[in-house]
Amino acid sequence: MEEGVLPKELCAKVGNLQQAISELSDFLETQSMDCYFQNLLIQLAKLSKDVDTRLSEVSTFYSFLSTHQVASSSTTSGYFSLLPDELLLKVLSFLSETELSAVASVNQQWKRLAEDQLLWKRLYFLRWRDKHFGDHRKMASSPLVLPLKPGHQQPHPQPQPEEQQIIATTDVEVNGAEEGPVPQHEVKKIVNNHKTWKRHYIRRHKIESNWKEGRFKVKTFPGSRAHTRVRCLQFDDEKLVMGSFDKKSVRVLDFHTRKSLAELSGHTGGVMSLKFKKSILLSASRDKTVKMWDINNSSCVSTFTEHMASVWCLDWDGGSLAVSGSEDRLVKMWDLRTGDCVQSFSGHAKGIGSITFDEHYIGSGSRDKTVRMWDTRMQRCLHTLRGHTNSVRCLKFDDRRVVSGSWDNTIKIWDLVSGERIGKDLNGHIDRVLTLQFDDFKIVSGSFDQKIKIWSLHTGACLHTLDGHECALAHVQFDESKVVSGARDLTIKVWDFG
Repeated sequence: MEEGVLPKELCAKVGNLQQAISELSDFLETQSMDCYFQNLLIQLAKLSKDVDTRLSEVSTFYSFLSTHQVASSSTTSGYFSLLPDELLLKVLSFLSETELSAVASVNQQWKRLAEDQLLWKRLYFLRWRDKHFGDHRKMASSPLVLPLKPGHQQPHPQPQPEEQQIIATTDVEVNGAEEGPVPQHEVKKIVNNHKTWKRHYIRRHKIESNWKEGRFKVKTFPGSRAHTRVRCLQFDDEKLVMGSFDKKSVRVLDFHTRKSLAELSGHTGGVMSLKFKKSILLSASRDKTVKMWDINNSSCVSTFTEHMASVWCLDWDGGSLAVSGSEDRLVKMWDLRTGDCVQSFSGHAKGIGSITFDEHYIGSGSRDKTVRMWDTRMQRCLHTLRGHTNSVRCLKFDDRRVVSGSWDNTIKIWDLVSGERIGKDLNGHIDRVLTLQFDDFKIVSGSFDQKIKIWSLHTGACLHTLDGHECALAHVQFDESKVVSGARDLTIKVWDFG
C-alpha cells in the first residue's frame, strides 16, 4: 500500500482491529477456552482477512485516482470522466427512470449523459410492450394481395393517408385530463427523432397515470334512435361502418360528418358481423354467406357460400385469410385470394356467436356456453373452455391468455396453454357482455347495460365505469390513450385519457 494514498487514521483503526482479533485469539488459547469459541475464532480470522483484502482494493483504487489526477467535485464525474461516453451509456442503460433522474441531479456532466435519448428509447420499449399503436397480434397470413382469383373483381387501391387522431367537436365533458395524446401521425417522427424519446416517455407515463386515476375527457358524436336496429359496427379515424339487421345492407359514413359514403347492398338477410381494412370490407349475414366488398366503388368482390345456416360472426386481420362462425356450428377459414374454404372445424353443440384468430389459433365462442381454441397447424381442438352459463358473444386472446365475455353478464380469463381459469370472474355488468378488448394491463368491456367497464387484468378489480351511452354497446376499442365506444343508436364516444 502506497504511503499517503489512504488516510493514516483509517489505516491505524484497521491495524487496531486486526491486533485486537489476534490478541483475543491468543488469550483464549492460553486459557484453554479456544475450543468453546472455535466458530467465533474462525469468523474473526475471516473478518481480519476480508478487511485486509478490502483495504488493499481501496488502496489500489485511490492510487489509480491519484495517478490520473481525478477528483470528485460538483462539476465533474470523478473517475467516470476517464471512460468514453459509449461505456458510460452502457453502464447507465441498466438503470431505471428513477435512477437516471437521480444521476442527472449530480452535476452537469452526469445530467448530459442521463438525458441521452437512446437511454429513454430503451426504457420506453422495455415498459410498454406494444411499442406504439394499433393491433399488434401476429397476422395469420400475409397481407391480402391483388389481383384475386379469375372472376373476382379487383378492389381499387386506395391511397394511404397518414393516420390521424380522432378529433371531435361536440359535447365535450372534462374529467381532470389535461394535454391530449400524441397523434398517430406523429409516430414515425417519434421513432426517427431521438430528441423526443424522453418527452414521449414522460407523456406516456402521464397517460398511464390518467388510466389508473380515471382522468379523462369525453367527446361525443351523437347518433339517432332511428338506427337501433344496427347489429354491428366498426370505425377508424375516417369511417364509421354499420351493418343493418332489417335493411340487410352495410352503410359507410364519414366518421366526423355522418355523411353517407357508400351503401353496400347484396345480402338477403340481416348483417350480423363485419370487419374492414382501408377499402376492403367483409360482412357476415343471416343469409348464410360472407361477402367481400370494395368500399370505393360499392361493389361485391366475392361471396363465400359454404355455411349451411346464418353466419353470426367473422374475423379478419387484413391478411389473405379470414374466419367465420355460423349457426351451423362450424368454424371456417377462407382464402380471400381464391374464395376457397381452406379449413373447417366442428365440435360446438350449438351456433357460434364470436370468433377471433391469429397465425396459429382460432378462438370461437358458442351458444353452447363454451369457448373452443383450435390449432390451425394440427387442425384440431386444443381446448374446450367450460364455465360460462350462457352464450359466449365476445372473445379475444393473445400469446398467453384468452378473455371471454358472455350473456351470463361475466368475463372470464383463461390460460391459453393449459386451458385453466385464471383468477376470479369479472362481475359488474348487470346485463349481457357484448364486446371487449384487452392488453397486458387492462380489459375494456361494453354491455347491453349501456356501460363500459375498465378492469385490471391482473387483479380482476373494476377500475372505472364509463357511463354515458343510452343504448346497448355494439363495439369498444382502445389504444394507448383513449377508448372509443359505439352504441347501436350510432352514438360514438371518445374517452380520452391523454
